[in-house]
Amino acid sequence: MTGFCREQSLLARIGFVEGALERIRVLLAHMPPMLRDIVQDAVMNELDMEVVDTLGDQEPFLTVLENVRTDVLILGAGVPDDFAIADEVWAKWPRIKILMIAQGGRSAVLHVLRPHRVVLGDVSPQG
Repeated sequence: MTGFCREQSLLARIGFVEGALERIRVLLAHMPPMLRDIVQDAVMNELDMEVVDTLGDQEPFLTVLENVRTDVLILGAGVPDDFAIADEVWAKWPRIKILMIAQGGRSAVLHVLRPHRVVLGDVSPQG
């Protein structure tokens, strides 16, 4: 049995129907070419993920986000815990998850904006 047939057989057993699984859409930006290639290969090897675009070191990713539906932004950053970039993205696209990878690839920070709920109790003037 070839690798392709084995993969098709596995997909059939787990109930995968072509088009039924919504894939996670990933945008890669601001990474050195070698790191970008490594991350792109890792994403492309996942059945439920797809790379929607790859941008070079200096290409503006915000304009791409305007035109390409993205679920996850994987971004090379000098400082991976830079909240200013995350805040700028979330101002327009609050559902996007952002994985910032340090330029050397040694560390990363996942930025996720989660709904947060706090019960305030009675807020009436009499309360």
